[in-house]
Amino acid sequence: VNMVDGETDYISVSQSDLYDGVENYIRLSGVGASESPLDSVLSKIASSEWLLGDICNVNIGMRTGSDKLSQSYIEQYGIDLPKNSGIYVLDSNEVEELGLNPEERKIVVPFFKNSDVWRYGSKQKNDLWLIDVSYPTMKSLDESRMPNIARHLRKFRPVLEGRRSNDNGLLSVIKAGYWWAFTMRQLDFSLPKIVAPQRSKRNDFGYNSISWRASMDVYYITRGSEADVELKYVLALLNSKAYFQWLYHRGKRKGDSLELYQKPLSEVPIPKITLQEQAPFVALVDEILLITMDDKFNPRKPSAQQVKL
Repeated sequence: VNMVDGETDYISVSQSDLYDGVENYIRLSGVGASESPLDSVLSKIASSEWLLGDICNVNIGMRTGSDKLSQSYIEQYGIDLPKNSGIYVLDSNEVEELGLNPEERKIVVPFFKNSDVWRYGSKQKNDLWLIDVSYPTMKSLDESRMPNIARHLRKFRPVLEGRRSNDNGLLSVIKAGYWWAFTMRQLDFSLPKIVAPQRSKRNDFGYNSISWRASMDVYYITRGSEADVELKYVLALLNSKAYFQWLYHRGKRKGDSLELYQKPLSEVPIPKITLQEQAPFVALVDEILLITMDDKFNPRKPSAQQVKL
């Protein structure tokens, strides 16, 4: 049956033009037509010599397996505590209620949320805290040293023993008898880093160089060991309008939201330039960070100064 009609444009496209990258993404933008300004920008970015995953480490955040008490945990294990009670991740009031001794306070560390990340900056003062009983750093829950933390975690023992995730070796640690522990990713959370929420309406990449732990809905970009690249140069690119177009049209999306996962982030092209050529980008980012890292900066209610960013 001849399906050709006069109201439809028909284009012959080779498979090499239809599929893109090692993952064979289907790209329809610009196929079979003259290159649009957007396609020209994306083609120029694609010609970059570096990929982000080659010059930087891209890692997911932490996974304890049980940050807070869910409704399903309450029903499954019959735990008589309010929903969202902190297990490993607690708010300041919950921490104070534990009555921690000085030794215990050393292992309660700042914890952040993906909403604590904004373009160029990230929250510096935490609202949440993590009970850092990670294995193998801690191989015992010494009640003589940590009676209050031991008492707290024991309330949730059925939940912690019931974790089934094998993420980062967690399941094997639980089976070995360390029911109270979680496994820490091989990532130094105090290093200078770019942080990004797992899902965002725009390309919001923040930066900090403090101890900044967050959950699996945050991705961490740290400098690699080989390439001559400044993180702040990468940060300037990732937050630009051009790279929003790349992430929107060549990255991963869910609806209109960018999905800033490890794979699409690792595939972002980065122009290879010298450290001297990167210096102006770094200097500009340093000026921006003076604003975005200030405690008075409010990303939800931008001032006239913030709008310029």
